Amino acid sequence: MLNALYPVAIVLITLSFVPGLEQRRRVYPLCIGCTAVQSIAAALPLGTLSALANALPLAALGFGWVLPAVVGLLAGILLSCTEK
Repeated sequence: MLNALYPVAIVLITLSFVPGLEQRRRVYPLCIGCTAVQSIAAALPLGTLSALANALPLAALGFGWVLPAVVGLLAGILLSCTEK
């Protein structure tokens, strides 16, 4: 259970330290959502989704959530820029 929750908490705390992200409405949901999907899939036996989550870079070290978090961050920033 903690393997599914810790990555989300780490990303949420890390995002709170980055200035200016609170004005970008899409960053938090996308970043947390991508991280949550990966961490839940890696922690629970969900078949193909778990296999994909465990095949990500750094997954063998327990940091497979880093790439989805960065993808969510970049997607949130890009979507926020296009809304203005």
